[in-house]
Amino acid sequence: MASSEEYFKSGEAFYYDKKYDMAIEEFTKAINIDPNASNVALIYGFRGLSYQDKGDYDLAIADFTVMIRLFPNALSYRNRGIAYTRKQEYNNAFLDFEAALQLDPNDAKTYLNRGILYGAKNDFNQAISDFESVLIIEPDNKIAKGFLEEIRGVYRNNKRLGGKL
Repeated sequence: MASSEEYFKSGEAFYYDKKYDMAIEEFTKAINIDPNASNVALIYGFRGLSYQDKGDYDLAIADFTVMIRLFPNALSYRNRGIAYTRKQEYNNAFLDFEAALQLDPNDAKTYLNRGILYGAKNDFNQAISDFESVLIIEPDNKIAKGFLEEIRGVYRNNKRLGGKL
């Protein structure tokens, strides 16, 4: 019988090969063999990512919630916030992005995801602020630069037509 660590490594390989069902199976075996393993929070996180990448957002949220309970950190909250965003549960997503930034105020990926969420809600001033925060932390971030250009382009076109953002 394989060890929890061996199942975890196998699941990780399947995850990176985008074989999410196989990854989930291996991560589940790893958790079941040793639910108190020192890396069990990480295993829940990878299983959550596997669920998320295959579109099972409720199961992803459940695993990220366990991960947060076991080892609260910015990554755990950000990942759960992304799952909430994909479920269009925007208020929960905002709460998780806020929690992530409380734990790590220099997490560019959380600012990026929150900025995207603000943009989706047409709160362009907040979106701009978050994308600018990304660029302070990561000056070469092409995704944040692209979103800023897009929002500013919409703003210029809207202003030309006499509207406000």
